[in-house]
Amino acid sequence: MKLHGYFRSSASYRVRIALNLKGLRAEHLAHHLRKGEQCAPAYVAINPQGLVPTLEADQGAILTQSLAIIEWLDETHPEPPLLPHPRLAERAFVLLPLAEVAPDWHHPVTGESVRQLIARPVWSLTPYRTPVPGLYLCSSSTPPGGGVHGMCGFHAAEAALRDCFR
Repeated sequence: MKLHGYFRSSASYRVRIALNLKGLRAEHLAHHLRKGEQCAPAYVAINPQGLVPTLEADQGAILTQSLAIIEWLDETHPEPPLLPHPRLAERAFVLLPLAEVAPDWHHPVTGESVRQLIARPVWSLTPYRTPVPGLYLCSSSTPPGGGVHGMCGFHAAEAALRDCFR
């Protein structure tokens, strides 16, 4: 396995914790966020969002988003379990605080929010498009920005539909 991350990324840190709890080894590939290394063409080819973490599994799967990676690790390497399996309500209850480990207010501490506000998205008339045809970005790094729930997705869907019917 290969884990693409950055030592100051709380999301990458969550995945490293899960790997250690599972006793799994992964080759760690660092992408310096302050230098913009996550936007390098070679990395964007792996993860078009240009975010960390990304896990490249030995089976060829490429997983992004820390909670999805942790859930995949728990499903593919069941011992020791990190999440309760039988009751979905209990599982959702466990996932809730994991999602809150890095809420919006945390990122300014690392300085990344301010940098992303300036550097991402690249100012363009089509900020929702990615270099991959047919793939659109919908996150707090696209207008109107973080804290405006749903509008990023609405605008990304609107751009996708506009492209489809041209």
